[in-house]
Amino acid sequence: MIRQPTETLADLYLADETAWLDTMAGLIREKRLDELDYAHLKEFLEDNARRDRWEIYCKLADYLAGALLWTYRRDKLTPTRRAEILHSGFELENWLDTPTLQKHANTILHETYTDAIACVCAEVESPPTAFPPRCPWTLDQLLSAEVLAE
Repeated sequence: MIRQPTETLADLYLADETAWLDTMAGLIREKRLDELDYAHLKEFLEDNARRDRWEIYCKLADYLAGALLWTYRRDKLTPTRRAEILHSGFELENWLDTPTLQKHANTILHETYTDAIACVCAEVESPPTAFPPRCPWTLDQLLSAEVLAE
C-alpha cells in the first residue's frame, strides 16, 4: 500500500493494521528506526502477547475438559467428541511452541482445570465431585499420549 504523504503512521494503524504492519516492517528493513510508530508498535506487541496467553487459556481449558470426559466419563464420549478432543490436543501442542507460552500454560494449569470441570459438568450433566478436585495431570502428561490412552 502506498501511503498518502499526509497520512501518518498513527492514522494508518487505525485505518488498516495490515498496511501499517507492512510499512513498519519496511521501515525496519530500511533501518529507518527513527520513523517507527513506537506508541502503536508497543500497543500492538502487548495486544498480541495478551492474545497469545488468552489462546493458551482457551486451548488448555478445552483440552482439559476433553481429557476429563475421556478419562472419567467415557460413557458420554461420542465418536465426534473423541475427534474434537484429539484435535484440541493437537491445537494446544501447536500453540505451545515457545518456552514463554509453555511456562504460561504451566502457571495457569490448575486455575484452568477448575474452569474445565465446569464446562464438562455442563456438557455431561455430572456434578463437580465426579472429577478430582485438583488437576491429575502435569502439562507434559497432558501433551503425551498417556492421557488419552485406551
